[in-house]
Amino acid sequence: MKKLGPWLIVIVLAAVVVAYRMKYVRPEAAPGGGVVAVGQKPDEKEIEPPREEPKQAPPKKEIEEPRPPDPGAAELFIKAAEAEKQGDARAVDLYREVVRNALGSEEATQAAAALGNIYYKQKQAARAVQYLKIALAGKLAAQQRRTLRQKLDELSAGLIFDPQNNRRASYHVVKPGDTLSVIGQKYQIPWELLQRLNRLEGTSIRVDQRLKVVQGPFDAVIEKSKFKLSVYLGNKYVKSYDVGLGKEDSTPVGSFKVISKLKKPDWYRPGKVLKYGDPENALGTRWIGFMKGYGIHGTWEPETVGSQSSEGCVRMLNKDVEELFDLLIKGKSKITIRK
Repeated sequence: MKKLGPWLIVIVLAAVVVAYRMKYVRPEAAPGGGVVAVGQKPDEKEIEPPREEPKQAPPKKEIEEPRPPDPGAAELFIKAAEAEKQGDARAVDLYREVVRNALGSEEATQAAAALGNIYYKQKQAARAVQYLKIALAGKLAAQQRRTLRQKLDELSAGLIFDPQNNRRASYHVVKPGDTLSVIGQKYQIPWELLQRLNRLEGTSIRVDQRLKVVQGPFDAVIEKSKFKLSVYLGNKYVKSYDVGLGKEDSTPVGSFKVISKLKKPDWYRPGKVLKYGDPENALGTRWIGFMKGYGIHGTWEPETVGSQSSEGCVRMLNKDVEELFDLLIKGKSKITIRK
């Protein structure tokens, strides 16, 4: 047994070494990502083929190929004007090309004005409105601007309010219990507008009667720098009016809701009430309140419209404020006042 001692030690050590290698030495990685034991060749079938890098698309050209130049806007406008003078129908296409190719230029503004006038004469209201809006967005002489705006207001209002214009019109069939006020509340418009839309003399309506309606509310935007109030139905322009504003820029700026409406309003002054019809009552025929102490009202002094002469309110001609009164609705219509 003593003679076998060293050999036994060698055998034990060898077993320990083998056990250690089996437990702690990692197998070699195969080239394709597989795993093989130490000293063993990988199976060729298990080796994945090398992956190709994706091909990149050629870079786009930063500079586009040059396009053939269009005729100059000024030259094209002169051709269009000459064609119009000669009664040539091609003038319309030439004007439209100027507007399309040079929008924002003086030539495009005048071409749009010409198209607005042509379509106005042809009683194509929708097209006339389209080009009159483009023209009025550009630089125009004061008199030309007034003339075009009058035509735009006439046509825009006509598209909505003319009882004989049924283009895209909506109708309400009167049901039991309906009144003009009830119907107006449903469509968020004043009942006076229903009268106007349907040429009603009074307020009487009958069951099954078909009434023309529009879906409100109407809103107003006042631009102080232009002394102008514009009416919108949604994002659709309706009409503009000249206004007077408060002395020393006292008309407030912001977004408000109509909070009150009065016909033939009395004027409440510190310590006294000036009844409608009193020579000192400056409110005119209508009052549309949008903030405590502030409102849009008529005036007996038309020369003050277009200037800063009120105590902070917005002044309008009586005939204009009466129209506006029939469009805006209490609690719904928004009044936005900008610098």
